[in-house]
Amino acid sequence: MAPCNSRPNLEHAPVAAGRRELQTSLNRETILEALRTKHLGRPLIILETCSSTNDAAARLASDGEVHGLTVIAEEQTAGRGRFGRAWSSPRGGIWMSILLRGSYIANAWDSLALIGALAISRSLISELNVVARVRWPNDVLVDDRKLSGVLVEAKSKGNEPDYALLGMGVNANFPRNIIRDAAPFSTTLQDLLGHPIGREAIICAILSETENLVDLMLSRGPSGILELLEKVECSRGKSVKVKLQDREISGVFDGYDGLARIRLATGSGLLETVETSSVVLAEYTGA
Repeated sequence: MAPCNSRPNLEHAPVAAGRRELQTSLNRETILEALRTKHLGRPLIILETCSSTNDAAARLASDGEVHGLTVIAEEQTAGRGRFGRAWSSPRGGIWMSILLRGSYIANAWDSLALIGALAISRSLISELNVVARVRWPNDVLVDDRKLSGVLVEAKSKGNEPDYALLGMGVNANFPRNIIRDAAPFSTTLQDLLGHPIGREAIICAILSETENLVDLMLSRGPSGILELLEKVECSRGKSVKVKLQDREISGVFDGYDGLARIRLATGSGLLETVETSSVVLAEYTGA
């Protein structure tokens, strides 16, 4: 039986559990059998195609779906990244969104993009020995090429946060030359390793890392996350132009001032603090 085929408002039919198409389609049962999370990935929906997994998860969240719901698509037809940029999402990638509710967003929502990027980085290092680095505010790079990105979208109910969607995209089993305009600045796991990878294991690792990191954030605050982030961070020392709602700042990334703020060394020799939530656009020199 196709998973969750009674759920409303999903654009296209889900992938049947166990179905394999040319050895490339995700196997839902394989993921669930290997998953070691308490909440994330429970329930799990896999779609053949949708506009974006954040869109699909948002509809389910509005219908009352529970914390931990994870939506994965084989292909997105209108994938998007931070700052409204289009995100090419062909078959073979990892395109997924996680629904977060309760204390997970009340106390950590403004740190979720970095937490998601860190979870992806740690998963690729541990599972594939790929040296994946985190670039503020939401990217994962290998050899200065973008491999993965994170998009957080939240909805409030009155003055209180209702839910957050942690969208993640990883360029996996396809060559980068099909990403079109993004190809010169991007890479894929297939190009890096010379062969396709088992996406199910990476999905399980990312879900576990994400759950563990958010739990760490809730129990210890940002200090524990920052310790792990510094080990895989690649923004420091890079020139970046940051567009805020009312001005632009150019400088050299000096470091993190917590998880929700950074420091930029400007041309005047001063350090300026930038709130991540206020950033409209961030552009690195040569990126």
